[in-house]
Parts: sequence; structure tokens; C-alpha cells
Amino acid sequence: MRVCGQVLLATLATIAIAAPSGFSQTKTDAPPDSFPIQQLLEKSDHRDFPCKVTLQSPFLTYQQRYLIGIEATINRRDVFEKDGRAPDLHYVVRVADANGNWFYGQAYEHDSMTAPSRGEHRIEFFAQILFGPGDYTIAAIVYDSANQRANVQRQRISIPLVRNDPLAPADRVPTGVEFPVDPLVFDPGKNEVRQMRNFDTALYRPTYVEGIWAFTDDPLRLPIAGSEPVLIDIVVNFGPGGSFGSSVPGYQWNAQLMLQIASVLAGLQPETGCTRVTALDVLRQTVLLDRQDASGLNWREVRNLVMASDYAKVNVQTLANSGHGALFLLDHLADLNAGPSPCHPALARYTHVIIMASTGTIFPHSGQLPQARHEDSDQLYYVRPVVRTTDLADQIGEILRPAKPVVFEVRGGLDFRKALARIISGIGRRGTASRPALPSPWQSRPRPAAP
Repeated sequence: MRVCGQVLLATLATIAIAAPSGFSQTKTDAPPDSFPIQQLLEKSDHRDFPCKVTLQSPFLTYQQRYLIGIEATINRRDVFEKDGRAPDLHYVVRVADANGNWFYGQAYEHDSMTAPSRGEHRIEFFAQILFGPGDYTIAAIVYDSANQRANVQRQRISIPLVRNDPLAPADRVPTGVEFPVDPLVFDPGKNEVRQMRNFDTALYRPTYVEGIWAFTDDPLRLPIAGSEPVLIDIVVNFGPGGSFGSSVPGYQWNAQLMLQIASVLAGLQPETGCTRVTALDVLRQTVLLDRQDASGLNWREVRNLVMASDYAKVNVQTLANSGHGALFLLDHLADLNAGPSPCHPALARYTHVIIMASTGTIFPHSGQLPQARHEDSDQLYYVRPVVRTTDLADQIGEILRPAKPVVFEVRGGLDFRKALARIISGIGRRGTASRPALPSPWQSRPRPAAP
């Protein structure tokens, strides 16, 4: 028996996101043609006005890229000429490889000012860049186009390979540089979808989740050796829980974190078989993606779909049935086994692997929780990111416990990398595939009465 829920997307081929008039989802800001970037890069480092450039230490994101933040800080009164002429500041970050060849693209921000500020009012520019292992040169340029002044500062960095890498060989380590694109988000204040900007720091950057907005559209690919057929179902819960709370920003913080995890899990590629992705908002009983072929997903479109969702709009029926979220989840897990083999070509027999991913979730008015029972040889994994120690409470884990899942509590990119290695090893060790098209092994107790 299915618990009623909203279905937002049946296939990404029909995706359509409402955006402000004239907005292009693929447009990225770039400096004007009059900006003499190349000429400035050909000169030595210099400083025409006070400016402090700071590089953050690199760290491994859940998408298995190293992230570095570059911040330029300027005091407003230091950039106004004595005659009061207002500056027009452009901030650009470029990256070169070990041989001095500049990568395509840049991070760019712009700030026009009309009057000097009293006191110590600061201007802060911020950029985030994703790196693979290697040696690089980062160039940060702050250019005042109104007064023809510039600061140019370079710094060499070295990104090492992961020590004792559990995901070796090295072809599983992304290389090169990527400048992340800001996502579309729903702005509850303006009641519209807009592109998030780097300066949305107060609303969109919780201090306890570093790098959640630095998203790559080209996630890691993780081949799984083995001749036996495997069907891998990735089930991701995008509903907020734990540290993220129930606000619209909380939904977006949690969704961005889970997008990073989902995009990497979707890169699991069995030698024989296929991988599918199901995306749910369990608390709202909403389906975002329904058993989509992972190989055909455009992750920028998926990201925009998930991030542009208006979490504040929950219908009355969903609120009344909020205690049924657990049964909603189990119903969708049961549906994973419905119908013929989804792989092409079709598999007569296969091992079915389910990987559930969610932050800690508590079901309101849940009463007695339904329980999953798993009675055949299929594998079940549960990946749960723990943002803070207060996130340890989790009822999804309680629901899944009777099915004896292998549970990974991950606290960052390296923990997640270790979990991926164990999942790949576990799937690769499977013996002869013995699962024909059988009724679902997932069962639940009768639906609890509505509160």
C-alpha cells in the first residue's frame, strides 16, 4: 500500500525550472573584455592599493576534490582617491599548471561603489576552486577599472595524492582544476528562483559545513570489477535533519551536502549491470527522482531541480500525514524490485545492492515505527553524514536495522572515501548472482494511525 506523496520529477528529460525572466541556467559571469587580465598576468606581482589576499588550506570535499578558498579583503576608504573618485573593483582568480599554462576559466566578482565609507568598512571578495592532485600557481587580481589600478598576487600550491589512498589506483583521483558554478536556489524573501552568489555568506554558509557549495558537474567514476551482474539502487533522502533544521536555508544546506554524496555514489559502475538513482524528500513525502539511470543524469540539472525547490510550500495533507514518512520510505524501497530488469541488456539473474544515504532524520508524530525486513542475499548499505555530534539521533537507521545494513557514519570527504572503498570491495566480492525477478524482500507493518 502506497503512502500518498508528491512526485516532482519522473524523468529529467522533462525538467523545467521557473527562473526570473531572461535568466540562463548555464550562464556564468565573466569579466568585461576591457579587463586587461592577460597583460596583468604577464607582469610581476605588485600592489597599487592596500589589499590582503588569503588562501585557505585545501581539504577534501565529499565529491573527492580538494577545495581551496581564496579571499581578498580591502578597506573601503583605502580605495577611494583623494579627489573622491569612486573605484569600480573587479576580482579575478586564475590558476596555472606546473608549467605555467593557465587553465580555462576563472572565478570572478564585481563591486561598484559610489561613495567612500566612514569607519573601517571592508570589502570582501571570495572564490572557491576545486583541485586534483598536482602543482599549481594561483593568481588573485583585484582591478580598479575606474582608476586603472590593480593588485596582482601569485602563490604556488601543491596538492598531494591521498595518503594510503583506500580508492587506489590513481585513476580514481580526479586531476586538473574546476571553477564551481553557483546553483539556482529558491529565495523565500523574494519568492523567486535566483542564482546564489558567493557573497550570500550569512544566509547560505553554515560555519560547520565547509565547502558544501563547491559542486562539480563531473563527479567521480568508480568502476567495479567482476563478471557477475549487479543492479545498484542509490536512494537519497534530501529532507533536512539534524544540524540543518527545518527552514528553507536548512533544506538547501542539507540538499547541497546530499547532492555531493549522491553524485559520487551514482558513479559506481558495475562491469555487468547498471546503477539507478532515486531521490526523495522523506519528511515531505516527495519524489524528486524515480529510479533514473545514473549514467544519463546531468548533475547540474539535478542540482538546480533540488536546490530550486520551495521547501516552505508543504500542502496540508502532507503536514497531516507527516508521521507517515517512514512508511513512505519503505514503500519506495519496496518499489525498487518492481517490474522487469531495468538494465540494458536485461539481466535474467542479478545481485541487487541498495545504498541508502541520508542525514539523521526524526519523524514527527511517528508513534510505532514500521520495520524493514530483508530475507535474501541482497546487500544493503546506509551512508549517513554526521555534521555535528548533535546529529547522532536517527530513526531511518532504526527502520533499516532489522535488514542488517552495513552502516557508514561519515564525517567528511576522507571518511566518505573510505566508505566508498568498502562498498566497492563488498560488491566486488559477491559470489554467483542468484536473484531472479522475485517479489520484494522489503516489508512493513500496517500504516500507523494519523495523529
